[in-house]
Amino acid sequence: MNLGDASFQILIPVFNEELILESVLSHARDHGYLHKIVIANDASTDRSTEILVHWQKTHGLTVVHLPVNANKEGAILAAMEKLAADDKLQPFTVLMDADTRIRRGSHGESVSDQLINAISFMLEKQLAAIALRVSASYFSGPSICWMSAYSTYFGLHFDGMLLSLEKRLWVINGAGGIFHSNQLLKILRGIVPNFETGDLLITVALMKAGGKIALYKDIVSLTYVPATIKELFNQRRRWERGTIKVLIQESRFYFGLFAPPTLLSVALALHMVLYVGLGIVVASIFFPSMVSMDGGNAIMTKASIITSYYVWFCIDVTKAAWVAYRTEPKRFPLFLLCAVANAPVWILIVTPARLFGGIEAVVDLAMERIGWRKKISQ
Repeated sequence: MNLGDASFQILIPVFNEELILESVLSHARDHGYLHKIVIANDASTDRSTEILVHWQKTHGLTVVHLPVNANKEGAILAAMEKLAADDKLQPFTVLMDADTRIRRGSHGESVSDQLINAISFMLEKQLAAIALRVSASYFSGPSICWMSAYSTYFGLHFDGMLLSLEKRLWVINGAGGIFHSNQLLKILRGIVPNFETGDLLITVALMKAGGKIALYKDIVSLTYVPATIKELFNQRRRWERGTIKVLIQESRFYFGLFAPPTLLSVALALHMVLYVGLGIVVASIFFPSMVSMDGGNAIMTKASIITSYYVWFCIDVTKAAWVAYRTEPKRFPLFLLCAVANAPVWILIVTPARLFGGIEAVVDLAMERIGWRKKISQ
């Protein structure tokens, strides 16, 4: 395939993003990729629609305005269907969240050239999709939330590189992924739009179809992080809620990864370590005779809880440090500072948020099963 600037579109779903929309669009304009962007305005109720209409008139921005909210994946599907109907759907689609920008290449490459190189990589490696590397960005200034995310995203980069060895990924998250448009369109037509689970369901659908997925580390997607502790808590709570829902809904696929064991199955087992401690705590409350706090059982209980809450953090920091040192050595001191700041955030904010999200997922699915659909606020 003869690749060029016309081989892809960047599709961004937008719902009530008035605070950051101007910044994201201005970045795209200044870095020469605004003309590639297609916005799916998911019936925004704040000033987002006003901002988008202004950019349509003044900069020729392509926007598909939805009259009714369709959820994230529904909005993406509607925009792609519109492009296909107008014979404007390009062979490749770059999906990005509304709070994400693409950084110029380390050697000065334009964003469009970087994306063309990434698509060439996809074709050369015969990949169904690729995930872009994610890095944390702040809107008004650095904060403890940004420091936590900055440290954490290096760990996610390590996970992506490791799992790419098997051409599988945990998730192609909304901060940046590239797909074959026709394949993505087919998947979107077959799933129920859900902001919490959509990214995971798309990734699982690709893997179940035999598609190969990998991390493309040469493009950095800068994503704005929550500005407050409350926002960070709710974000991680939502992430975990969506993750546990998909793990349950697609349990047959995930259990199949253990026979024979795969790198993704090991990542899954480590992810679930958090719930080991929770289970033992619950057992000690409701079944004290089974989990006594005396003698050997007390040691086992305490060890399990400590393992669940602390060992994974230590693993995460270690792998993140390795990536940070190898990829951005000049910023390694900054990473170390952020990793130290991340420790209390991880224990006091992120871990409880994950526990709440996991429990909510189980309760939500159980209530759906018995016919009581419960809407859990984000």
